[in-house]
Amino acid sequence: MFAVAHPEVLAVDWLPPTPMHRACEVAELAERLRSSGPPFLAPHVWVEGAEGSGASTVARQGIRRFVADAPRERPTGPRVLAVRLRGSRSAAAVATALLRQLDSGFVGRGFATAEIMTGFLRRIRREARPVVVLLDDLDSGSPCLEPLVTPFRSPARYLPEGSAGIPPITIVVAGRTDSVRRARRGWAPAAPCLELTRLTDEQVHAIVADRLARALNRDAAPSWIESIVERARRDGRGASRAIDLVRRELLGSSIFRSDSVYRPTPDVSDGAVERSLLDALRELARNDPADLCIVRDRERQIAASQGRRPLASTTFWRRILRLEQAGCVQRIVRVGGVGGTRSLVRWLMASSEGPSLPASDNLRASASSDARVLQVWPHPRPA
Repeated sequence: MFAVAHPEVLAVDWLPPTPMHRACEVAELAERLRSSGPPFLAPHVWVEGAEGSGASTVARQGIRRFVADAPRERPTGPRVLAVRLRGSRSAAAVATALLRQLDSGFVGRGFATAEIMTGFLRRIRREARPVVVLLDDLDSGSPCLEPLVTPFRSPARYLPEGSAGIPPITIVVAGRTDSVRRARRGWAPAAPCLELTRLTDEQVHAIVADRLARALNRDAAPSWIESIVERARRDGRGASRAIDLVRRELLGSSIFRSDSVYRPTPDVSDGAVERSLLDALRELARNDPADLCIVRDRERQIAASQGRRPLASTTFWRRILRLEQAGCVQRIVRVGGVGGTRSLVRWLMASSEGPSLPASDNLRASASSDARVLQVWPHPRPA
């Protein structure tokens, strides 16, 4: 394995000091936030782009610049609260993630979204500190935004009678183009939208080279960079897929250490990925995207042949989301189907790669303290 001097630069939320190829967009977003008008016209700014085009980076860097330039009534300045929407199961889960950043002891189980947002607004009023809310990584599987942003439009309805003095709240939503455009429908007045163009292969190459140099503390081999960019180009997911490949090839087994400060994926140790689902994905979705309905039918057949019960609908969907978060599969949503959309899934790993399966039927996190993350990443490659 390579000696990684600075693994923190490979974290999902790590931001480079200077955004490569997106400096103009970052400056434009900061300017739009400064001139977005009165508060509570939520959302203030949308940021959209193809997957891997840097929408999250532009949103976070633009907010950072906006906060740095904002008038400071207190030494600490505005508070930034960011939540990733991808993988969130409901609007209540997103609201809980927001409130937990102000109250780490809050548990949202059993509360409706409106009740959680009421507690969120009351906590903001109590702190009397400007807030910037980033709803990041919006995709086709994200929950509806309306229950989340409606309280910001009419905060007085969610506060005790006669209460006033809510500090300014700025809201930014960033995500994939199709998902952002679908979520923007019906909002009035329409907030401005910053549209990002797709990164070229040369730009992705430069981003990968820069990230590798920071992680290794030296320049990487050009042939290695080319191979990563080529694999990302085949997947059609831009810089995010390229950095994901870098992350997996460099870190290897270090992501399973309980004492590691680096967490490449959310902790999903509360579940399992059954062998029947993995076999169905490898069989049907290795070369071309496969319809999720077909994958589900095949999983039922494989489970029956193994003498086990097939996955329930909700369980099947959660396993797909866990695999997507771990970078094992890619979900694609197209027009068509009974509900107006047709979901496809593609297996992203080569035949020699795949989740590490123990001797048991299911892939589960170890009960020891050394395995807090499901082993759904490929085996480390030799140096």
